Amino acid sequence: MKNRFISFSWKIFVKRASLYLAIAAIAALCACSDGDGPGTIETPYRPIFGGSYTDAAGKDVPCYWEGTTLHRMDAGLESSGYAHSPVAVSGGTVYAAGYYYKNSNSIPCYWEGSSRRELNNDEGVSFATSARAFAIAVSNGTVYTLGEYIKGSVSLPCYWENASLHELRNGVGGSFTSAAHAYSIAVSGGAVYVAGYYYNGTRNVPCYWIDDVLYELKNGAGGNFTDFASATSIIVSDGRAYIAGRYFDGSKNVPCYWDGDSLHELNGSNGNDFMWSAYANSITVSEGTVYVVGGYGNGEITIPCYWVDGDIHVLKDAIGGIFTGEVRALAITVADGKVYTGGACFNGLRSVPCYWEGEVFYELKDSEGNRLVKGGSVESSASY
Repeated sequence: MKNRFISFSWKIFVKRASLYLAIAAIAALCACSDGDGPGTIETPYRPIFGGSYTDAAGKDVPCYWEGTTLHRMDAGLESSGYAHSPVAVSGGTVYAAGYYYKNSNSIPCYWEGSSRRELNNDEGVSFATSARAFAIAVSNGTVYTLGEYIKGSVSLPCYWENASLHELRNGVGGSFTSAAHAYSIAVSGGAVYVAGYYYNGTRNVPCYWIDDVLYELKNGAGGNFTDFASATSIIVSDGRAYIAGRYFDGSKNVPCYWDGDSLHELNGSNGNDFMWSAYANSITVSEGTVYVVGGYGNGEITIPCYWVDGDIHVLKDAIGGIFTGEVRALAITVADGKVYTGGACFNGLRSVPCYWEGEVFYELKDSEGNRLVKGGSVESSASY
């Protein structure tokens, strides 16, 4: 299978008096200047970023930052682990989804505060092969964790409702026989919404599920895409699903979002089409306005940006200039009219977790306020 899309679920969480930001940037290197950026956050919101970093021993450590304070989540882990979902906050407790390695297998799990909960198969025991968790949502005390597991040679999308496994099915209610992936989860009105795609033998088909029922996403004319497409992020506002994604037009990736079943392409300045591939990574809605974060290529690098009802805003580096190297903007939310986006960048030596408040850049550091010696990344998902 030729797969042109490798993506995950990206969103940010905001609570009144606190900004909870989790940024999903797996294997996404980006480029930023080596400046520190602003040192003090003048805002009534405190950020929380979920992700991972590499410690001095070379171990990848799942973690989150609360403001500038780093919290490790690797208690009891002897090998690398990753918290690369959204973080969710419920009752003051931070929740994050991810996985860790045991022998050669990846083990899906989620963290409730610092406590790790392993996620099992439909018989309630550990998976015999690799499985992973990518995203999380908490609703009325119930934890919903999105992921996938391997069955035979096929990757099957699923979610866990607390500890109970639910396989996400194909359009006729059966198991997928080719690869399918789910990257983003939301819960609204008691219904579970999931965004992703499946492979139909010739192309990736963008889709979403509502309570295990699959709905295929269509092109602008209401028909099927003729090439690869993917849905990467979902949010529900006033009972309506908004889904970010992209499709391949034969020469490049085109960023877009669906409002219900209606496709909206995302363009460059003055409404012009992009010359190179561009990406829509995460979506949120605030007071009826649609916000999407992503990036666009210029032939050399990917430049981070976000769109407000289709109008593009370019994200700047620590000194207010255009980035000169690769950057990924992956998460977005809105609080009191201010836009918060997050991602990761590459400063020439290592991956740097970062976020923007408006267009102001901040770098995330270690527990002593120093730069991460071996780098790190932030992972993400949803609005709250």
